[in-house]
Amino acid sequence: MLDDTTANLAKVKSGDIRMAMTATAGAEGEARPVGFEVEGPFSVASAVGQLPLARLRHTRVVGKTLPPTTFVSTGQRAFLEVDGKAYELPPDRVEALRAKEAPKGGGAGLQRLDLAKWFAEPKVSDGGRLDGAPVQRVTGAVEVVNALNDIVAVADEVGTATGEGLQPVDPAGAERVKRAVRSSALEVITGKDDHLLRSIRLDVTFAANDLEGLQQALGPLSGTRLHFELRLSGLNRKVEVAAPASARPFSELQSRR
Repeated sequence: MLDDTTANLAKVKSGDIRMAMTATAGAEGEARPVGFEVEGPFSVASAVGQLPLARLRHTRVVGKTLPPTTFVSTGQRAFLEVDGKAYELPPDRVEALRAKEAPKGGGAGLQRLDLAKWFAEPKVSDGGRLDGAPVQRVTGAVEVVNALNDIVAVADEVGTATGEGLQPVDPAGAERVKRAVRSSALEVITGKDDHLLRSIRLDVTFAANDLEGLQQALGPLSGTRLHFELRLSGLNRKVEVAAPASARPFSELQSRR
């Protein structure tokens, strides 16, 4: 089931996505979380040279929630919305967003997930119905390094990894991360009939006595508790994204920073 769900990630061509990752820092986890959230509708490019359709709001959490920024792509033009004002991206930045090769399905970058490698001893149970479809629930402990490296890869695809300072766990840090895990839990919800991913929820608790080492291995999203969730809804529905009204030149945004 997990292999089929992974293979079918390329069939996810559009819908609504919510991806969030937070870490609670501090020796006993009392501090407020840091992390990010990305959510909104998307539709992947269907041909070389095309832009995706997207309206993805990116919110940073640094102990408090900062004002969000929103990336908007209409398929022909792209924008950033900041503080209630829209700025149109210049041609050189838009060019970098275009599909570089013929898409082999959809995926929205999710093809980088290898869900079977995330689990230690997965168990399957009935998940009832979600969005009108029968689903199954897969639960188990987490192979943390595999999961984190896949998460960083997907965050990079949606333009979040660099801004959050996310980095893959290198071989030198992998054993340190594994030894620091005190408990972990992973839940994947997938379609019973179509084996299309609906959601992922991951929670890991680390030992508090090696936070400095964890920060070296995990970067800013290190702490005693790590939470990640991904939700997909409205799978493969039609998505329409309109250009923001009264968009300003991107140079005006750059001059503010």
